[in-house]
Amino acid sequence: MTRRNDCIYCGAATGSREHTFPAALGGRRMNKGILCGPCNNKFSPLDDLLSSQLGFLNGVIGVRPDWADVPRLADVDSADGPLRIDHAGRPTFAEPRVVSDVPSSDGRRMVSMEFAGERQFQEWLDAQRAEGFQVQQVQRGEESQRYISEPIRVQWSLGGNKAFREIGRIALNFFAHRWPDAARSASLRPFKDWVEGTRNLSDGEPRFVWYAPADAFDLPNAAFNFGHQVLLSLDEQGAYGRVRFFSAFDLFVWFGPLPGVASEAVVYDINPLAEHPPDDVQATNLGRLVVPESITPPTTDTQNLEDFLTAKFRGLMKRVEDHQWLNATRGLLDALNATHRVSVRERRPLVQALLEPHLGRVLFLARQVAEDFRRSAHDPASLALADALESMLVPDATSPDGLSQVARASLHLGFVALVDVITNELTAGPLTDERLCALLSGGHGAHAVGRVLVEQVVRAFGG
Repeated sequence: MTRRNDCIYCGAATGSREHTFPAALGGRRMNKGILCGPCNNKFSPLDDLLSSQLGFLNGVIGVRPDWADVPRLADVDSADGPLRIDHAGRPTFAEPRVVSDVPSSDGRRMVSMEFAGERQFQEWLDAQRAEGFQVQQVQRGEESQRYISEPIRVQWSLGGNKAFREIGRIALNFFAHRWPDAARSASLRPFKDWVEGTRNLSDGEPRFVWYAPADAFDLPNAAFNFGHQVLLSLDEQGAYGRVRFFSAFDLFVWFGPLPGVASEAVVYDINPLAEHPPDDVQATNLGRLVVPESITPPTTDTQNLEDFLTAKFRGLMKRVEDHQWLNATRGLLDALNATHRVSVRERRPLVQALLEPHLGRVLFLARQVAEDFRRSAHDPASLALADALESMLVPDATSPDGLSQVARASLHLGFVALVDVITNELTAGPLTDERLCALLSGGHGAHAVGRVLVEQVVRAFGG
């Protein structure tokens, strides 16, 4: 490879330290030989658009943007208001919540508020003082866990002309890094004009970026968990690319014809969870058998993608759930198994203390049981039982933890039952990660929680 110092778009002097892969998506590497400063800056809106489309996934996976100290959380809407979710699946309120605001006779106000954490409190405090308000903290409540009243539903999309232009730009960045001279060929001018937004494609013209169909050739397995991949191919047919996000969503890129070039193919694996180079990018030369002999760009925008993308998204979210499980329970298995060495009397309070941060999973199990009863209820008796179980888990958005008094008591009963089950299992021997997951996510754990709740209902009915 030879180093070039002329911008691939306008020919001006380079040196803008362009992120080869977007910084907001976990890109760490920069290249001074691709863009000039003005061309780098003009692509910021495209970069921001694609980053916003993938922002939810960044948040729930825990991708830290380059130059950021911590990952940005995923923003979602819920029945309880705007929330932010971290890579362990923990939700917090996106904004401080006002519980009460009572004016006093001396012109001051006594305001009770809820904050997601110390950082949010300090940011709110600084904002109030910047606006000229004198704020004095008179009492601080105990930290408590907040439970969400309903499942969070996510609306997500990836695509559109501007997002596709950004994907083409990313592929061209890697192309220019790998083949600096070829990236400046006049044959790629139509592609660059489209990326820059100075050329619009009409029906009948070959597309430059499109979703890879389900039966397209396979990329090699990703080298990193939730890794991005950029595949580049040169041959007598022209220059192609394929971009994959989070090992799930694939798009083809057609750069254009490049006559007279040697056949070559390479795949770049990008690790969005890497903290710094050199663990962030891995390049692998590929044999020609990996790439089809010809790829025909479509002449219209791909249609009927909803089912295809929904299936891809659901598959990715299953992997995200597994990832969040590992982050949320890191160290829990070893700590629980360590209690195997103490007596049963000593073990139970230790198990209870270890499981208390995971009360949200107990509430999930209880709601899972109530939903199962509702689905299978067909006669008056079973319908009444389903109604009673649901009434035991009624939320209360005005309470500090989001639960009604009855739901709080039901959660405690389920928690005690689950602690007993796990304590007894530890008496028999160490837990495996699979067994712990089954206990906290369903199966035996749901059975234990459901049994104690049903017993309470039957007792209330005088059974």
